[in-house]
Amino acid sequence: MPEERRLSLPAVLQRIPEACEFVNKAAGLSGLDEQSVYHCEMSVDEWCTNVVEHGFGGQPNAGHIEISCEVKDHTFVITVRDDGPPFDPTSLPEPNRVTSLEERRPGGLGWFFIQKFMNRVEYTYADGFNQLRMYKEGARPIPEATPSPYPAHTLPNGVRVVSPNGRLDSLHGRQLEMALNAQIDAGFTRVLVAFEAVNYISSTGLKALLTAMRRLQERNGQIALYGMSARVREVFEISGFDAVFPIAASADEALALIRE
Repeated sequence: MPEERRLSLPAVLQRIPEACEFVNKAAGLSGLDEQSVYHCEMSVDEWCTNVVEHGFGGQPNAGHIEISCEVKDHTFVITVRDDGPPFDPTSLPEPNRVTSLEERRPGGLGWFFIQKFMNRVEYTYADGFNQLRMYKEGARPIPEATPSPYPAHTLPNGVRVVSPNGRLDSLHGRQLEMALNAQIDAGFTRVLVAFEAVNYISSTGLKALLTAMRRLQERNGQIALYGMSARVREVFEISGFDAVFPIAASADEALALIRE
């Protein structure tokens, strides 16, 4: 995972699936195995549910939750902060797992799951915020893509955005191919190409995009393009490449085309 990722959302139950997806993607990019990714996702699900239901009483517009993910020393670290009332989960008793069904009380398992699934958990309260930090060992960070002549950045959901500029001709089209290959080699399987600053494209530029698409398909990945000028779009239409590539007007529309 090349950099720290952050997500901020209102503390309502309807937004918890978004938090789960965010952590799932970040954990996957960190190199954790499938079971560990599941553990991270479930732990965030359980904690955010507790925050919403018990910290904010399920009231709309009551507060916010902020989640950040990063890799430190081969450990995937999840930090969840909320501005609810102080609540230290470490004081909770461990549930009785051997009691009869009739004697079991509903609830109380969320914190238990978090402790069992994560290697280490730390709670603090400071400056008006609860903070729970959860650690999962075994991360194998995917290296950052090698430098390229075109700017590139990663969205919170793990999608890589590459922004070529100027001419994608016989010279710069090959540079685009190298840039896209670098992203794929770094482990990114969902890629957006922003055409907002591109004013020319030739068959070499089209070839670079097609090569990237084929490599991504081999990895069950996806690519989408957006922000083309009319003259660049004309080249795609005449060549039939507008039927090959998902093409959108904006970044948000392009992201929707490749969303899992």
